[in-house]
Amino acid sequence: MVDYVVPAGVRIADTSRVRLGAHVGEGTTVMHEGFINFNAGTEGVSMVEGRISAGVMVGEGSDIGGGASIMGTLSGGGKVVISIGENSY
Repeated sequence: MVDYVVPAGVRIADTSRVRLGAHVGEGTTVMHEGFINFNAGTEGVSMVEGRISAGVMVGEGSDIGGGASIMGTLSGGGKVVISIGENSY
């Protein structure tokens, strides 16, 4: 993804862990073990140390800690969006 566009203030430790089609909100930090799949991402400033699967959106001000895995609905048809509210830890 980072070969195409990176919003202002975004920091990604390992670019291979952010898939093409991921939405990375301005000011988001993705740490070494963080992962964001396609059709998933963050809205605004967030910290990603865990996994954000396809079909998941994370609200601004949230911290997805290491070892956390927010599972999406890709295997169930991908028609439901899982969302984590703003300022969630």
